[in-house]
Amino acid sequence: MSALVKLVILVPCCFFLVALIKFLYDYLWTPLRIQRTLNSQGIKGPPYRFIHGNNKEVAKMKREASSKPMGLTHDIFPKVQPHLYSWINRYGKNFLFWNGVRAELVISEHELIKEVVKNSERTFPKRKPTVYLSKLLGNGLVTAEGERWVKQRKLANQVFHGESLKNMIPAVIASVETMLAKWQGQEGKEMDVSKDFRLLTSEVISRTAFGSSYLEGEKIFAMLNKLSIIMSRNVFKTRIPFINKLWKPADLLESEELAREIQECVMKIVKKREDKVVNREADSFGNDFLGLHVNVYHDFYDDNRLSLEELVDECKTFYFAGQETVNSLLAWTILLLAIHGEWQEKARSEVIHVFGNQNPHPEGIAKLKTMTMIINETLRLYGPSNGMMRKVGREVRLGKLVLPANIDILIANAALHHDPQLWGDDVHLFKPERFAEGIAKATNYNAAAYFPFGLGPRFCVALIKFLYDYLWIPLRIQHVLNSQEIKGHPYKFIHGNNKEVAEMRREASSKPLGLTHDIFPTLKPHMYSSWIKHFGKNYLCWDGVRAELVISDPELIREVLKYTEKTFRKRKPTIFPSKIFEGEKWLKQRKLVNHVFHGESLKLSFPSHFIGAPSTWYQLPELCVPARRSSIS
Repeated sequence: MSALVKLVILVPCCFFLVALIKFLYDYLWTPLRIQRTLNSQGIKGPPYRFIHGNNKEVAKMKREASSKPMGLTHDIFPKVQPHLYSWINRYGKNFLFWNGVRAELVISEHELIKEVVKNSERTFPKRKPTVYLSKLLGNGLVTAEGERWVKQRKLANQVFHGESLKNMIPAVIASVETMLAKWQGQEGKEMDVSKDFRLLTSEVISRTAFGSSYLEGEKIFAMLNKLSIIMSRNVFKTRIPFINKLWKPADLLESEELAREIQECVMKIVKKREDKVVNREADSFGNDFLGLHVNVYHDFYDDNRLSLEELVDECKTFYFAGQETVNSLLAWTILLLAIHGEWQEKARSEVIHVFGNQNPHPEGIAKLKTMTMIINETLRLYGPSNGMMRKVGREVRLGKLVLPANIDILIANAALHHDPQLWGDDVHLFKPERFAEGIAKATNYNAAAYFPFGLGPRFCVALIKFLYDYLWIPLRIQHVLNSQEIKGHPYKFIHGNNKEVAEMRREASSKPLGLTHDIFPTLKPHMYSSWIKHFGKNYLCWDGVRAELVISDPELIREVLKYTEKTFRKRKPTIFPSKIFEGEKWLKQRKLVNHVFHGESLKLSFPSHFIGAPSTWYQLPELCVPARRSSIS
């Protein structure tokens, strides 16, 4: 046999041998090493099966659970996630199982959960999405990481700012009224409210975020729904190595086609918005969700600009996540109120008491304590998410455990929400009164016991941003200053003290001012007549959501003025005046002003001041004559 023939045979054999070693290392050695490492630390679980992991067992448990009828109970955990329910009971709150070759550490111990979400940015980043999830949501806000996530989160914060949410209320009311008009005359008949709620949420999202109707987004919603079904049936299907690279299954081909069609539909909506600006039918792309993202898509600077892929992925994420979470919450809330008539009556009485015959408004919504309790309890029993996925980016210590790199962490929030140790023996009962004194008291101040939308810095954007800006920050500031003996009128949700100030000003301006130089009670009645007298020289008040510390103590005023440049800078101006300068810009303008009002410049301006002055002076009333003559002499 010639040397050439030997080389021809040897090279493929070497490649085959390297590939075999790599295959055995990834699919046998690494899983067994991880399993041994965690088992030695007391973390047990079902043993790893070659290539498939525990996927066959999971699929079997799910089939068995879905084949059995479910009684009228709120204990849905064994039905929805039978594998986690079974293994938690067998191996404990923290255990290891295998999604194919991928190790998943399931944790339902609240102390470990708090540590994971606290360090989620670097130590426990998001897990890379599966091929089907990437077709459904792309690299939108839900799946993005790093700088990309920061950029997308900033955009989302603009869309879901408190004022933006308030502006969405009329569109929400209009959509609800359309649905209720359809329901009229259906009393006593069976209705599929879940279907109607799906239409409602789709219509609200189309109106408020995309400036269109449900009909324009109907095709997108339908295709996203198909993609979600495909994804759910492939969650625990094992992808065989090498074969998947050569042959694509029917579900993958269908999901790729659906993703392509969704992109085309989204771009048609974007093109419609762009054409309005090009044809001068609109001055800008708009301030809604789509408008802000199209603005960034056309941004002049590359660092800020969104790519076409990012724009489409953000739209897909908002369409799907926005619809599914709200639709689920509405459907389960209505079911629970239908079963528990006493809470239905309490909720109805509260809504009538707060709003009467008016449409809902932000001030009233903040007063709906009973409805808030009902919604919180619904989210506990039937949360929109069954878990939160993270991965271990590098070897790290979690509690007493040392976790190897490149394993996944599944936070089983359904297990926490149905844990009798956290919620008591009545954990499976619908009892909104457990939230009567707020979420913190209901969870015994355990933040990781209740998180229906998530936890940590990636918590549900709309809800956390609104509550953080309009409730958490004001109450925290108020608490900090009150603890230092700085009192004041309590913060009122959204409006602060603005309504009280306006009322005091109206009363003061309606009364005539006597012949007195004491103008303070008329100009600043809220400061004079109430707050300085009641709370002292230094107190806290609220201009909307903005905290204002009023000081009239000379020593404190001197200290503030002394450190104005760095420590106590100018406040950002309101709309009027629109510009107040700081720093280098202020220095440049101050130099110009100093030149104009220099001593010599002022002396030169005196002659112009006195031109025609004497003739004017002699026309003044007699009362001013002595002072005039004295000044002339």
